[in-house]
Amino acid sequence: MLQCTSCQHQQDSGKFCEVCGSSLQKVENQGAQQAPSEIHENSQAAATTAPSQQTTDNVKNALGNYGSYILDLLKNPTKALHLNETFFANGLINMGIYVVGLALGFYFLIQSIFEQIMLQMDSMLGEFTQIITTFLFSFIGIDTALFDQQFGKIPFLDTVFPFFLTGLFFLGLGYVTMLVAVKVAKASVSWKELIAQYGGLLAPFVVLSVLSIVTGLSGSITFTISIALINFIFCTILLPALLVFENIKNATNQRVYISLATSAVALLVTYIFVENQLSKIINYIEMMF
Repeated sequence: MLQCTSCQHQQDSGKFCEVCGSSLQKVENQGAQQAPSEIHENSQAAATTAPSQQTTDNVKNALGNYGSYILDLLKNPTKALHLNETFFANGLINMGIYVVGLALGFYFLIQSIFEQIMLQMDSMLGEFTQIITTFLFSFIGIDTALFDQQFGKIPFLDTVFPFFLTGLFFLGLGYVTMLVAVKVAKASVSWKELIAQYGGLLAPFVVLSVLSIVTGLSGSITFTISIALINFIFCTILLPALLVFENIKNATNQRVYISLATSAVALLVTYIFVENQLSKIINYIEMMF
């Protein structure tokens, strides 16, 4: 009789446990047998624990191997087109760094700008400085009461969070349009594979996102905004179309139109989003004057 070293399940033959896949060891038949109900409970517990343990192991491996993973993709991003579900966690890590990097870049940029405003304009313009501060804070959705007028500090979370959500929205927009396109084309690719591949292709733009933190700290409006625009164009518009084109090549002969439709939908949603934000700004200006 063979017994599992993990869940104690017993079976007559095989090299691995039928329940949890662990190794087996040979045991002697003894008078006292394990109760069937106990064996069943152990088997169920092992079956429940195995997936969660596998997920934990995948996350640990992703974090441990992240350095070599990102360097490999930076050298040759084409490899991202062939990543499978094994790199799902790595893809999520790339997405997280990408969004957080952009949000922090804008936070430090705004902080640098307002430090300069408080130093150069407060003594000269008096109350007009307060008007500028109120307008710009309202534009990005920050409560002006939280602003420390004395030290020129802006609230961290209240500033970063809106930019984080905006970055997450555009990244999610690219992913959703891509997912819908491959499902319409009936391509044999899972949603986890798409995240692994999408996150892999983000590797060069993750570096740009982290670079925006440096440009934000330096107070460079041009470079920080340019990085954000480059990331948006590639990561929300172009990369999803590229992945769709690659993944549906064996599923349909209309992959050019489907890929272009992916970009078109993303652009349309972006237009609606930007128009809505501009309308809010215009309404606010009209209320002020």
